[in-house]
Amino acid sequence: MKKIFTALVAALFATASFAQPLAKVQANGPFANSSLRYQPNIKKPAGQPMNFIMPTVSNQTNLLARVCKAASESELITEQPAGTLHDNLYGTSEGYLVMFGYVFHITLDGTVERYVEGSNGEVYIQNAICTIPSGSWIKGYKAEGDTIKFDFPQKYYAQDAIDANGNPTGEKEYFYAYRAVMNQEGSSFVPDPTSQTMSYVLRNDSLIRVDNHDNNVYLALCADDGGWCGYADYY
Repeated sequence: MKKIFTALVAALFATASFAQPLAKVQANGPFANSSLRYQPNIKKPAGQPMNFIMPTVSNQTNLLARVCKAASESELITEQPAGTLHDNLYGTSEGYLVMFGYVFHITLDGTVERYVEGSNGEVYIQNAICTIPSGSWIKGYKAEGDTIKFDFPQKYYAQDAIDANGNPTGEKEYFYAYRAVMNQEGSSFVPDPTSQTMSYVLRNDSLIRVDNHDNNVYLALCADDGGWCGYADYY
């Protein structure tokens, strides 16, 4: 992410594209069945929808059981953390989002990004999953050299919960950023059973995620049980 502020239109896309709640998406087969509710106000992405489905996670390993417990205990960070703010950064990413009941691949170029360096080695990134900006921050820490590590899952998005009839329950439901990998069928993403830590590097004026598509790693939005919700990015 370079320190160039040339992305007003992209910023409007990033902050306004997913603002209005809708009823839950319900579909079968190779379509989205996302628990999230959005009404995108952007044009449909070019190309055909991906042949993805989003099954619930089953046969969880001990690791996944532990990380799911950690997800429920994590904090949703909505206020800008204390520290040095690096603002108006030029962001690029590739990934997936849900639109009109389908999962589409999308490339984002020129989104406005922000991160904060805390006084005790903490590093916070806002809108870390670029395909679904939530306004929240994920928390990491400086490691060796120029490396910054983030441990997942972390709470990423909250919305008002509804019951099976679409009525508000008065409670909140939360969704989480997970380190994810593609399942064996190539039809969905599941939490990575080998690790839930992802690395970035801070080089010159750029903050770059090095755990990405090159090593088959995705930053995905999931329910608390690890079930994928249709949003992820990998660069």
